Amino acid sequence: MGFAIEIVANTLTWVNWVFFCVLTLLCVSKIIAPIQFSYFIRVFEFDKYLGIYSRSNSPIFNKLNCCFFGIRQAIFSIFVVILCSHFKLISTSPKFFWMFFLFFTAYWGGRFLIERLLAFAFHSEKLFQKNLFLRISLRNLMAVILFISLCILAYTPHFKTSILYIITLLYCLLQMGILGVFIYTNRSLIKSHYLYFILYLCAFEIIPLLILIKVFIEG
Repeated sequence: MGFAIEIVANTLTWVNWVFFCVLTLLCVSKIIAPIQFSYFIRVFEFDKYLGIYSRSNSPIFNKLNCCFFGIRQAIFSIFVVILCSHFKLISTSPKFFWMFFLFFTAYWGGRFLIERLLAFAFHSEKLFQKNLFLRISLRNLMAVILFISLCILAYTPHFKTSILYIITLLYCLLQMGILGVFIYTNRSLIKSHYLYFILYLCAFEIIPLLILIKVFIEG
């Protein structure tokens, strides 16, 4: 018990509070959407979850996804802060956490509005809703995996560098997995419109990363 208290005390206080808020939001999401949450955490039945909740008449921004929106931004932000501070690019400060948090929030909000306008312009609202729910669900699952991994990193006194590299590799694999699932799901559409898919990747996946590097690292 004393060893656990020492680990928590040696961890940055604001990181503990972020983890506490994330855990609280997870509990809240389970309370307000118990059935959907129970399907969501069954990783090996993820297709069943998508089949039930990705229907065209189901709201994308339901109670569970609204809670996980804050969870995702917090987890991804704290991961980027820890990773960048490890390479001495920034300091491990709550200021940078909130900067990344606001950036990710603005990015996903702006991306949603642009994609919604394009879907309306090309009369593909149903396809947009289906793909958006798929991406949101996969990133929610990714956030839970990263949260567990970051807790192991924060409260394990040894091999922190090795654990951080493993988490970084895991993050890259998960991102590639999400992209792979998206491509596989829309493979027939991409095959006939591959040029638009390349433009989509550049506009929504590559350029935001370059902006992130330019503003927060080089700046």
